Amino acid sequence: MLKYHLFLSSSPHLYLTTRHKLKYVSGKMKPSAADKKSGKRIYLNRCLLMDDNSGCLYLEYLPDSYTCSLYPYLYRAFADKGPEKNILSGMPDTLIVPRPRQNAQLVNFLQGQGIGVESPEPGFRKGSSVLGELTRYENNYEDDGLWMAPSTEWPVELADLNRYMMSLLKLFHNDLPVGRNPMSRAEVFYQAGQELRFPGEKKDYLAMLDQQTRQEVDDFENTFSASIRRQSQKVFTEKEWFKADEVFDEGMEYNWSGQAKKALQLYRRALEIHPGHVDAHVHIGNFLTRIGRYAQARKSYTSAVKQGRQQLGEIEPGDAWLDIDTRPFMRALHGLGLVLEKLQERNKALECYLELLKIDPDDHIGIRYLMGRVYHELGDFKQAEERYKIASDWPDGAWGLVWLYLEQNELYKASLAAVKALESNAHVPAVFLEYRYLMGDRVTHCSMYSQEQAVAYYQDYSLFLFHRKIKWHEFLKVFLSVPGINEKIREMKEARLPPEIPDHEAEALAAMVAEKLGQEMDG
Repeated sequence: MLKYHLFLSSSPHLYLTTRHKLKYVSGKMKPSAADKKSGKRIYLNRCLLMDDNSGCLYLEYLPDSYTCSLYPYLYRAFADKGPEKNILSGMPDTLIVPRPRQNAQLVNFLQGQGIGVESPEPGFRKGSSVLGELTRYENNYEDDGLWMAPSTEWPVELADLNRYMMSLLKLFHNDLPVGRNPMSRAEVFYQAGQELRFPGEKKDYLAMLDQQTRQEVDDFENTFSASIRRQSQKVFTEKEWFKADEVFDEGMEYNWSGQAKKALQLYRRALEIHPGHVDAHVHIGNFLTRIGRYAQARKSYTSAVKQGRQQLGEIEPGDAWLDIDTRPFMRALHGLGLVLEKLQERNKALECYLELLKIDPDDHIGIRYLMGRVYHELGDFKQAEERYKIASDWPDGAWGLVWLYLEQNELYKASLAAVKALESNAHVPAVFLEYRYLMGDRVTHCSMYSQEQAVAYYQDYSLFLFHRKIKWHEFLKVFLSVPGINEKIREMKEARLPPEIPDHEAEALAAMVAEKLGQEMDG
C-alpha cells in the first residue's frame, strides 16, 4: 500500500514580486495577513510529497496566493517521470494531508481519484528535517549571490528554481541509502511500487473539480503564461539601454575592486533594465564559471551569444575585434567555448573557437592557444599537431606538442619538442614535478617566460594529462637528468628574453634524451 505525506512550509527567504520576479531576502520572513493583503509580495509555499515507506520525495515551490495551485502540483507529482527513477511518481493509495488543507473540495477530489485521505498523527514531524535542509540550501546558495536574480534569469513559472532545488534533494536525499538498507530511497520506492498508477490526461484528471475550481486553475496557469509573453514582447528603449550600461559599468568597478558578489548583483540589475546587455550576461557567466557552476554559466553565455547575433546580424570575416561593439559577442563565444570544454562537449566548443577565428583571423583573444588541446582530446592528432605548432610561442602550444608526441610514443620528436619548448617557458619541467603547485591559489595574472606562467599552465593542463594517461612525469625526470639540459634551462631563465636554441644544438640534446628514454624503457 502506497502512502504519501504532504508537507507545506512557507519559504523564509524567497518570494515573488507583483510582477512575478523571484527575490531573496537574507532575514527570515514571517508572512502576515497585512503583507498578503497589500500584495507587495507573493509568498512561496514549499510543497513536499514523501513516500511513507522509503522517504523518497518530490518538491515544488508554489505561490501561496493561489489556493488552487495544489491541484496542478499534485498532477505533476503523480505523473510518470519516464526513465528518471530518482523522483517520486505514481498515485498513492492514501495521502496524509495537513488538517488546515482538508477542505471538502480537496477531499472529494482525491477520493474521486481513488486516493484515501488521512490526517497526520499528533506531533508528526517526519518532513521537518527535509524542509530544514531546503532552508539551508537557500541560505548557502545566497552565499554565491545568485538569488539576486531578476526574471531575466528565473522564469516566472519557477521552473528553474524547482529544477535546481529538486536536483539537490535527489542527490542528497533520494539517492542516499535508507537506514542500513544498501539501496537508495528511490530504489526502495520503485521496488515496492511496481504497479504504480499514473493519472491520464490532465483535462481528465482535473475534470472532477467543480467549475469554479477549474476556472481558478486555468486562471492560475494563464497568469504566469501571460507574464512570460509580456516579458518576451516588451520593446526596450535606447534610454533603458544606456541606464543598463551605467549599472553594468558600476558593477565592473566593484569587480575590479574585488567585490565580486556586489558586482554580480549589478550585472543582474542591468539585465533587469535591459535583457539585451550582452556583456552583463558574459560577466555573470564568468562569475558562475569561477565558482564551478558550469551548466548555469553555459546558460548565461548562450543568452549573450543569442543577443549578440540578434543585435549584430551577419558578421563579416575580418577585423571583428577592431569594432568595439563586436567585442562583447566575441567574449561570449569565448566563454561559451571554455565552459563547453568543462562540460565535455568539445565538438561544440570547437565550433565556437572556429567561428571566432573566422571573424577575427588575427586572433586578438588567443583562441589559437586552446585549439590544440581540443583536437588532442578529440583524438585528431594531425590537427592537434598543426594547432600546437601555430601556438608554439606559448607553453600551451610548445609543451602541448611534447605531450602529443609522447602519447604516440615518438620519443625523439617528444624530446626535440621539449628542448625547443624551453624557449616558451623553461620553468615548466621543474613546476610539473612539484605537486604542491596544484594545491596553491590559482594564478590569474602572469608575465611571459615566468614561473607563474608555468604554474598557471600546470594548473590548467594537469587534469588533461592525467586523463590522457601520458607518462609525462617519467619523461620529465629523464629529460632533466640528461647532461646539458639543466645548463640550457639556467641560461633560458637568466635571459630577459630567452634566446632561440640553434637547430643543431637542439637536435643533439634531443638525441641524448631519446636515447636515455629508450634505455629506461628497455630496463
